[in-house]
Amino acid sequence: MNLIGDTDMLRAMSIRPLTQEDFEEFKAIQTFCFWEDQELMHDRFWKKVLEGLDWSNNLCIVEDDMIVATYVVDDFNGYIRGKLMKLGGVSCVATYPQYRRKGYVGKMLVRSLSDMRERGIYVSALQPFKFGFYRRYGYETCAMNMTLTADPNNIRLPEGFKPLPMKPIPEEESYDTVKKLRDRVGSRYNFIQLGKQATWSRFLFSDRDTLQAVMDGDKIVGYIISRLENKDGKSHLRVMELVAETEKARLTILDYIKKHGDQCPTFTWKPFGDEPITDYFHEQWTNNVHYEQHGAFMFRIVDVAKALENLDYPTEIDDSFTLCINDPNAEWNNSCFTIEINKGKASVTKKTNSTPDMEMNIQEFTQLYVGYRSINQLVSSGRVKVNPAKTEIIDRCFPQKYTRVFLDF
Repeated sequence: MNLIGDTDMLRAMSIRPLTQEDFEEFKAIQTFCFWEDQELMHDRFWKKVLEGLDWSNNLCIVEDDMIVATYVVDDFNGYIRGKLMKLGGVSCVATYPQYRRKGYVGKMLVRSLSDMRERGIYVSALQPFKFGFYRRYGYETCAMNMTLTADPNNIRLPEGFKPLPMKPIPEEESYDTVKKLRDRVGSRYNFIQLGKQATWSRFLFSDRDTLQAVMDGDKIVGYIISRLENKDGKSHLRVMELVAETEKARLTILDYIKKHGDQCPTFTWKPFGDEPITDYFHEQWTNNVHYEQHGAFMFRIVDVAKALENLDYPTEIDDSFTLCINDPNAEWNNSCFTIEINKGKASVTKKTNSTPDMEMNIQEFTQLYVGYRSINQLVSSGRVKVNPAKTEIIDRCFPQKYTRVFLDF
């Protein structure tokens, strides 16, 4: 399908689905653009990609009879406000240098919104190469990640603490083994739940990664995926993911990390954010425990009406409010709606008259929807307009929620 543009562009460029027959060209552009990622140099990684990709979800730009740009949407499952939903995870966005700054990624992005909507995906997520670029297309920051770096020997455990047993889980068994635990813990947060073993392995395992599960009887109550790597010529323990259902499970994993102290002078860990971090270290000044906080994932509501109807609300609410959204990249969202909440569900219809109770851009609505910002915070920032009489009910419908996403995609 040719895209609308100037005459030269019409003759030379087209956008089309990326198919499995394009794999070698896809591999070439990914390896070129992300050369610093050593995983891309290994055949094992590309085997995971080939097994995990759903080729019906992906796009590419063809110019001069070659693929010059790619855009992949991985269909994930993810918890939003405790409800498991389908999510469109944007990844593998790449363009050869000589074809950049022509708007190609933007064209694929806008096309992908329509494609996701047709597949029943109403929320999308990505890890941006540049926040400002994706913000122009309706994505907005909806997560903060904290990275903690410390000496394993500085970990403080309760006196006389006896850890629970741990056992290694092979990569090929790991997804099915920990999936139930990820469901139980993930439902408390906004949390990505990968859909199958191949996708799980692609995003969370390299050749050097190991998974140790914490056992309480026959039940898995926690796990750690970690990797030993070289950092400034010294051994370093990198925690890829740490999930604990109980405090004893978390302490058991911290005990496991502490036992690396003779081997590794440092480790890094991305906490969920609600742990009592200061309880876990003897010395807590910045030269003992270094914290780095940064923007992480961006989300975007693909279909406002469907996304609202897909949420669960407090069952005691029986009320309604009106909403106007500015979303120039998705005409089906660029409208006003009436939202009626009853018995824990929403009914959404288009409206055309009267002053709305809420008015905002799609970016701010996305933050409100997933719980990254409360309605009062958005009002205080001056980025939304709200009828004061409806502020309380809107706040009850959209309370704040932790978003915790530790994948690289």
